[in-house]
Amino acid sequence: MRLDPLVCFTFDERLQVAKSLIDDCIHRWTQGGNDNIKALVEHAFQTDKAGNISVTRILGLRRLDIKDEQWLKAMEAIADSISITGSKTYLRLYQRNNKDVMEQISLDIANG
Repeated sequence: MRLDPLVCFTFDERLQVAKSLIDDCIHRWTQGGNDNIKALVEHAFQTDKAGNISVTRILGLRRLDIKDEQWLKAMEAIADSISITGSKTYLRLYQRNNKDVMEQISLDIANG
């Protein structure tokens, strides 16, 4: 048995500041070059049908090892824009199978 936390995040208006700084970086880096790098960053900022931005994609930008000063400011703006909107704790149950490996027990009652 294990209790796992689930945290919900959203971004505030400072994310737009980060996006602007990132766009400036990309423009500077790709002057006279290939614009495909811009498509990669645009992918991170795409919204779903409900208009929500993927937290995973945005936070993935922060894991990139880029030493550019303006990029680092953009990553700070992303960090500052994060708001925790809620958290929940959920229970996971495991059982040991016949090969002595722990397997998660599905408690999906709705699909049962």
